[in-house]
Amino acid sequence: GGTGGDGGLGVYAYTGTGVNSGSIRGGEGGAGGKGGLRSPGHYYPGGIGGNGGWGGTGLVAILFTLTNTGTIAGGTGGNGGLANGGYANDGYRGGNGGNGGTGVFGNQLNLTNSGTIRGGAGGVGAADGTSGGGYGGGNGGQGGTGVKAYVGTTITNAGTIAGGNGRAGGNTYGSYSGTKTNISQGGGGGAGVAGIGFTLTNTGTISGGQGGANGMLGAGGGGGGAGGVGVIAITGISTGVSTIYNAGTIEGGLGGDGVTRADAVDFSGGGNTLVLEAGSTILGNVVSSSGTSAAYGDALAFGGDTTASSGNSFD
Repeated sequence: GGTGGDGGLGVYAYTGTGVNSGSIRGGEGGAGGKGGLRSPGHYYPGGIGGNGGWGGTGLVAILFTLTNTGTIAGGTGGNGGLANGGYANDGYRGGNGGNGGTGVFGNQLNLTNSGTIRGGAGGVGAADGTSGGGYGGGNGGQGGTGVKAYVGTTITNAGTIAGGNGRAGGNTYGSYSGTKTNISQGGGGGAGVAGIGFTLTNTGTISGGQGGANGMLGAGGGGGGAGGVGVIAITGISTGVSTIYNAGTIEGGLGGDGVTRADAVDFSGGGNTLVLEAGSTILGNVVSSSGTSAAYGDALAFGGDTTASSGNSFD
């Protein structure tokens, strides 16, 4: 089957100032096409289902100042196409679900958010055939990133920024090779905020999306995609540093098993700083892979009003 079309961009903003108090959303990805029918009298199973299209980005803003009190969301990824023309039996492989779209993509964006910004959910992977002749179900689509922030972007968040949820993989009822080993993977959750060389001040909630469940294998199955990271900061030598001030909540998403939590903050590339102020809550690990040298290491600092009634919380 053919691949579904990608969803369109919601809004493009270049230079100037804007306020959103309504709803902006990227377009949904199209569903994958159905695989070709199995030829009667032949052993080979029907055709492979097409992959779902990706969800569109909610808003792209460059050299722009945006105040959001409403909702901005990436589009949902399209579902994977069914094998064997959509008939329940004798499919070879179901199509993969499409990835969810990014909520906001910003380059030199000044973003103030007291509303909701979220990445789109992934699309569901399709199953293979139920007769036992299939190869495997399609993988679930990954959730989209809430905000992708590039050099010179400043984010002030008192609302909610969330990565999109990954979706489930398609069920595997049989295996063309004769062994039922081809378990489809659930899609990973999207990051809440990810980017390079940005500054983030958070008094609200930033969370990674939840991972999707793996497809079922006959009557079994289990596990799933990884949850999304709360904040990812990657700083190259030529792009400056990323700095995060947190007096709110930053949390990694749960995996498809509903138990395993992703990192709350991932740093790489060096020169990144996390400042924990009074009222800060971090759910998940804070991980730096930048090294320990003065030139490339990352920093953890404590700041804020030490007499505040609410303390800091780490889990």
